Amino acid sequence: MPTVALTQQRYFSDAKKIIKPAHEELIRTGFFEKVEWEKVKDDPHDWYVNYWAGERAKEEIQQARKQGALPPPDDLQPEQPTTATI
Repeated sequence: MPTVALTQQRYFSDAKKIIKPAHEELIRTGFFEKVEWEKVKDDPHDWYVNYWAGERAKEEIQQARKQGALPPPDDLQPEQPTTATI
């Protein structure tokens, strides 16, 4: 799964507060279907953020593939989340 490294925050609540407005807008606009936070096992300061593509993201990906900007999918499962480590 792809990961995105973001600045680690001392407190989980700070990390959520910083990124929450972006998550809300991306869900509202249909780019994300949902976002879930998951604690990294054995590390009290790291979290995974799982992103599920919304209809807008899926449409933009299809359009980019038609234009040749993206390679065809290999083992990408559309219902699987993309994960960022925070």
